Amino acid sequence: MKYKSRQIALGFVYGLHAILFIKLFWLSDDAFIVFRTIKNFLEGQGLVFNAHERVQAYTSPLWLFYLVPFFWMFDTPGFSAFFAHLVLLFCFLRVFFNKNVSAITIVASGILLALCNAYTEYTSSGLENLLLYFLVVKLFVKTENQEFNWLFFLLAGFVFLTRFDAFLFCLYPLFEALRKLGARRFLKGLVMLFPVVIWIAFSTLYYGFPFPNTYYAKLSTGIPFTQYVMQGFVYLIDLVMHDPVSAFVMVFFIACYVKKNLPLVLTVLIHMGYVVSIGGDFQTGRFLGTEVVISCFYIQRLIGALNRNSLVLITSICILLNLANKYSVFDFDQKWEDIVIRQSGIAPERLWYVIRDRSFDNFRRDHPLFFEDPWKVSQESAPVIVEDTAGLLSYIAPKTHFIDVFALTDPLLSKLPVIDTKNWRIGHFSRRLPLGYLKTLETKENHLAEESLRNYYDQLLLVVRGRIFSLERMMAIMRLNGGVLDKYLEPAKGFRAQETTCQSAQVDLNRIAKYRYADLIEVFPVGLQVRCLNYSRQSLRIYFSGPAKLSLKSGDNSLFYYLLEPSDKNVIAVGPHQFHAVTIKLPFEIFPQDMILEFKPTEDRFLFFGLE
Repeated sequence: MKYKSRQIALGFVYGLHAILFIKLFWLSDDAFIVFRTIKNFLEGQGLVFNAHERVQAYTSPLWLFYLVPFFWMFDTPGFSAFFAHLVLLFCFLRVFFNKNVSAITIVASGILLALCNAYTEYTSSGLENLLLYFLVVKLFVKTENQEFNWLFFLLAGFVFLTRFDAFLFCLYPLFEALRKLGARRFLKGLVMLFPVVIWIAFSTLYYGFPFPNTYYAKLSTGIPFTQYVMQGFVYLIDLVMHDPVSAFVMVFFIACYVKKNLPLVLTVLIHMGYVVSIGGDFQTGRFLGTEVVISCFYIQRLIGALNRNSLVLITSICILLNLANKYSVFDFDQKWEDIVIRQSGIAPERLWYVIRDRSFDNFRRDHPLFFEDPWKVSQESAPVIVEDTAGLLSYIAPKTHFIDVFALTDPLLSKLPVIDTKNWRIGHFSRRLPLGYLKTLETKENHLAEESLRNYYDQLLLVVRGRIFSLERMMAIMRLNGGVLDKYLEPAKGFRAQETTCQSAQVDLNRIAKYRYADLIEVFPVGLQVRCLNYSRQSLRIYFSGPAKLSLKSGDNSLFYYLLEPSDKNVIAVGPHQFHAVTIKLPFEIFPQDMILEFKPTEDRFLFFGLE
């Protein structure tokens, strides 16, 4: 009878989670970065986002390789991701529910887990969260059973390859393994972490860098560490405000286990500290989902000790907290007014994409992501496309070299500082396209205007496009990772006194219309100085977006200044852009060949300008 009741309880919980999974299934924009890489891999292009350019645009190597057979079996990204997640969901649930717990414990903990948005919303999404949940819980089950065998250490390595920061969750299991095995046997067990060593070696050899490009894009920004930390605490507060059940289970877990198992609690707190230190994420709860799963897993151990009244009370509180939440997992009829990017930069990401027809609900509406692969029916497009995001837009243009201004997929932009270090959104750090970069990508020749950046890019090209085993490339990899070439990035970091011939900065209106972020109309911060060498013309044609003061200097001497005022008479509209144009006659017979143009907008905005 006891066995039968457990089977009924498991059937109920499996059914509940499967229904929620199907109803809430969605695909995030970032997932299509992985999907595009997989498609290129299956077509023999290599593990690359843009063909012929070796850049690790994806974050999770293990997740990518897990998805590969599903994309090989199914024709569309929708079904490939759906079945990949569904298989993992049942594997995770089987590991999560202990064989020895009672039926009431299974039902209560299953409902509690389902009420946590940080878990439920990321059982799909096309991202690696569910794989991480499965591996971490499997590792903790082995720790509880003291099964510190070769598979235990292999699982720890797989956790690292799922997401590098997730290795922090292995601290408690590895601590327990060290106590049980002793130093000598423990060190022998660490040999099973060889997949980690192999991957880092492969990544460094193949891509030229040991870490994903997203690491450099999101953390090498020039933004002060204190600002990241402040945003990280905002991320915790956002979880409390918009996912109260997840916040409640984490606090409840810490309170119950802080004396009972301090190393376990410290492991969770250390990873939470890491999340705070990187500013969290723009997706509500995503980077705290594993903490929530671990909390629910160990709360499950406590449920058996509670009397029925206490259990009903706690479950009722959690249900009411979830239903009172504006973003309840049981509210399937969200409206457009609910989908907002909050002032903190954090947003209910799933709802954003569900309403944009990227959910399983569209199965019955003949949605192309499920019934027709956009990869196969993509239309011819420009050789290079520049956009805000590199998700679905890049997937439907497989033959195009795609750049996102947040630098997730571009090896050069990810090494440059963000445009604005004061007004930024977490996870969305815009970079300026260096002058001549689009032409460089179109022609596959180095046309970068800044001399220092041109020298850096020459070495970078060797790494991302050169022959893999050439000695010259190996030397370039060592120079790039050893910091030897960082000096070439210094001028770009300050955005001041950048050298250009000026003659190359011709304004091409066709290019402006073609590209949203054209490199020939520059986006610069307040107070930029551009140094022009060998400028011999007697006039300047300036294109600008708002009022500004233009100062012309030679060395430290101020020679001339001009007020740039917008006017209805000088408006030029090109595609989505609107500029003002003015020609300035230089008041000297012989203008210095080496001059500095300093733009100071009178309003707190960026200035778009060009020269001819």
